[in-house]
Amino acid sequence: MGVDLAPTGVVPPFRPGTGVVYFGDTDHYFGWLCVVPYYGTATGTVTVNGRKRSFTGHGYHDRN
Repeated sequence: MGVDLAPTGVVPPFRPGTGVVYFGDTDHYFGWLCVVPYYGTATGTVTVNGRKRSFTGHGYHDRN
């Protein structure tokens, strides 16, 4: 099984401030970057048992 995915943003990436939110001290934090926000596009292939299928659709990608 394999997936080959190519997301493309239709609006700029988003990062709130530095992308890091601290909870009281610097030992406790949450980081977030929205690389492909809103409705980006996604194209690629999915391969299962040697059979490859192409797809196109909406995509979203963020990192925590």
